[in-house]
Amino acid sequence: MILPALTEATSPFFRPIKYSLFPPLGLATLAGYLGPDDEVTLTDEHVQKVDLSDEPDLVVNGSFVFGMDQDDPSVFDRTVEWAVAQGIETATFHILTPYPGTRLYDRMVKAGRMLHSDWDRYDTRRVVFKPARMTAQQLEDGYWRAYRDFYRWGSIMRGASTKPTLRGKARHAAYAGGWKKFEPAWDLVIRAKKAGRALPFLESILGGFGSRPAR
Repeated sequence: MILPALTEATSPFFRPIKYSLFPPLGLATLAGYLGPDDEVTLTDEHVQKVDLSDEPDLVVNGSFVFGMDQDDPSVFDRTVEWAVAQGIETATFHILTPYPGTRLYDRMVKAGRMLHSDWDRYDTRRVVFKPARMTAQQLEDGYWRAYRDFYRWGSIMRGASTKPTLRGKARHAAYAGGWKKFEPAWDLVIRAKKAGRALPFLESILGGFGSRPAR
């Protein structure tokens, strides 16, 4: 279980111990919901580097933010390739968005890097600041390309191939495909306010996907 570091953590005045002890939702809290026989490794990037060479036993979903100052135009392909290779079933991508009232926003304003104050565009899908190592257009285009490339059928099948069992492979393909390929259908369900009824049905299908019927 990994807690990525905040952007503010790069400041020499950041207090990692304080944040690790009192985070918004601590990894230890989440780990407390696991069973007594489950083994879990906790990694807090505020106090230690993340070992990217590690191969976790289970990676279901991931959320990635593009636009950090160290990101260049290669970050999109590298991120998608890593996510697919790890067998992540669903991924969400976001563009770094400095919200008013945060240290990041204040720092961006001071550096003259904010592009505008049209709050309707502060939705993590559009660029509202000047990136450090690419253009705003490259950042926005890369964001959409990451979504497109991760949810290609070829990527979904590659991700499914990382699962050790046939049931796991089938579940991955069904879950990842159903998540994005049928997005228009899910949009209709949500607009009709039927998501609450559809969710238990979906969970029952995915939970028993590939299992043998009881005798």
